[in-house]
Amino acid sequence: MERAAATPASAQSDLLPAATVMAIAGLQVRARCVADGVLAGLHRSKRQGESAEFAEHKLYAPGDDVRRIDWKAFGRRDRYYVRRYQEETSLGAFLVVDTSGSMTYPEQGRHSKYQYAATLAASLAYLLLRQSDAVGLITFAAAARRALPLSGRQAQLDEMASALEQAPLGGRTDAQAALSALGELVRRHALVVVLTDLLGAVDGAGGLDQLFGSLAVLRARGADVALLQVLDPDEIELPFPGVVRFFDLESEREIQVDAGAIRDAYRDEVRSFLARVENAAATGGMTYQLVRTDEPPVAALTRFVANRARWS
Repeated sequence: MERAAATPASAQSDLLPAATVMAIAGLQVRARCVADGVLAGLHRSKRQGESAEFAEHKLYAPGDDVRRIDWKAFGRRDRYYVRRYQEETSLGAFLVVDTSGSMTYPEQGRHSKYQYAATLAASLAYLLLRQSDAVGLITFAAAARRALPLSGRQAQLDEMASALEQAPLGGRTDAQAALSALGELVRRHALVVVLTDLLGAVDGAGGLDQLFGSLAVLRARGADVALLQVLDPDEIELPFPGVVRFFDLESEREIQVDAGAIRDAYRDEVRSFLARVENAAATGGMTYQLVRTDEPPVAALTRFVANRARWS
């Protein structure tokens, strides 16, 4: 399968920095800004379509093959349509967002991982609802905290944005509990997008095995599973100088270390963990993407579309 194009290099300079986007007041406004940027980027990177038995048009949504965009239809209607084929069915998408304590990092100075993840989730919802697909939401920490059932109503975006903005944050992570609750709701051809830092699965391979076991159940039921791992650059690079005191945002434990002395070993451990996550996702037939919170949200979401097209 040919790799789909990500955000074109010529468009990179047009992308608003993550800090600028996150400073926009109101989750719905941010989501529309990001979604419109994704569609503009796709327009700049248009590709040739492919031959197959055409059935109808539908509005573009994340995960659709960008090669199927009908640019003649765009020219007539100024909206993005893809060619739909006889074997394709409508999509129901569940967005599963981590609200545990670790997602609140950093608590001051910059936008948190949760704020970034919520923006991506709302942007995806906006794009999906534009084409009249049904979208649902689950927020979770140690268990599912809030659930919105699938709906294709335009008012669903209002409800999702409100739920994400008002979601209680904190506590330990247990993605398996939320995914188990979701299992009974998922039907064949559904899309499940999990946005989490995966820090609840850091302690040994067992945590990853349990998480991907729950995701495998969804795959076995015919769901298309995508995992967006949202991390702050600090968590990847450990840039702090000298002796630093760290607080665990989920257990409230603290530890004091010489960051400079352990930096190389820490980065090696992070690379090893991310490689295990990527390998587990590939083995399970799932889309995986690492997202840094300093990455422009438009670029992150456009990469997501490209990664999903690679699996199609």
